[in-house]
Amino acid sequence: MNTDVKEYILKKKKNKLMKKIIIISIFIVVICIFILLKAPIFNIKKVIVNNNTTIPSEKIINKSNILDKNIFLVNLKNVSKDILVNPYIKEVKIKRVFPDEVSISVKERKASYLIENESKYYVLNEELKIMEILDSDKDINAIYLNGIKIKNKFIGQCITDEDIRKQEFTKKLSNILLNDKRNTQFTSLDINNISDIILYYGEVKILLGNDEKVEEKMNKILNILNSGAINFKKGYIDVSFKGNPVIYEEKSNTTGGTVNE
Repeated sequence: MNTDVKEYILKKKKNKLMKKIIIISIFIVVICIFILLKAPIFNIKKVIVNNNTTIPSEKIINKSNILDKNIFLVNLKNVSKDILVNPYIKEVKIKRVFPDEVSISVKERKASYLIENESKYYVLNEELKIMEILDSDKDINAIYLNGIKIKNKFIGQCITDEDIRKQEFTKKLSNILLNDKRNTQFTSLDINNISDIILYYGEVKILLGNDEKVEEKMNKILNILNSGAINFKKGYIDVSFKGNPVIYEEKSNTTGGTVNE
């Protein structure tokens, strides 16, 4: 038998061996995948929820609907979408913790505004989406909002879709206040007239004028309120124009009327 024939036979044997190895490898991989998908050890037994202060962990876990499901088969994108249906939740991050745990980290929205309508209280986020509908305003730390026509009344929906300028203004204002480290507490907001916006700090009126330069106006207001420059309970602060703000105090006289300064 010559050398060429021997090499041919040897090569053929090697090819057969390689095919067997590939087939056996594929078989082993399939078995391993089957075990991973079916083995109880990889079923989710524990879900840990982080950074939630308003929404109970149990509510988030129930919404995720992943307990006892295989950790490899769970679609994390779909789980995130299901959790984000709750208007109190702004962001979700989900991580697999092998072999049988999942970690869910959320970023919550805070209640920004409150609207009363037909004996119901609509709790709104910064985008004017309805977060809750309550029978009482007890323990709700939010700004009463006046001047919005209620269009929708279902949780998760934007309460109005009529005036984009009003929506944009309330969103800007809410974001400014959310970033206010001093946590200045305003009581109500009147946007009936978008060119004559009034924000209330107790009985002190904040005259903002129109919806332009909101950041600049609010920066002036927050600096004034937190500097101790005013110590009266009734009056107004006007920042609706260029220049220094006008601060006006309304004092009560002894006969029950008011004295203006």
